Amino acid sequence: MSEIKSNASDSIYSAENEEGKIAMANATLSMSKQQKFAKHAKNFSAYTAKGQYKSAIKQANLALKIIPNHMQVVSDLAFCLLRDQQYQEAYLAYKHIFHSGELAHQQASKTWLDGLACLLYTSPSPRDQRGSR
Repeated sequence: MSEIKSNASDSIYSAENEEGKIAMANATLSMSKQQKFAKHAKNFSAYTAKGQYKSAIKQANLALKIIPNHMQVVSDLAFCLLRDQQYQEAYLAYKHIFHSGELAHQQASKTWLDGLACLLYTSPSPRDQRGSR
């Protein structure tokens, strides 16, 4: 998951600083980038509604190239990765949200923690992947 870079700092200063960076990034995006982001978001929603998770994942990754660390997109991406049984990638996306602090938790979809719990209870364990001994 090369698009997501983890920042494990949970300090209030970091969260406030990150909020400012996101607001500035959104404010300074050119109209063409805003339009591209909106196009990817619309395509993502359409593919997700059809259950075409691989295509939705591609759209989410394209959106993250425009606005990196957009927590709503990261959480939606994690959901699609989980549905597509890409468990390791989904785990990394949920871990990124978890370690990004309270502000990131608020910006992510309301069900991101449910997705993480589902992942932990339903994905095959490393032992299952190796086979039992």
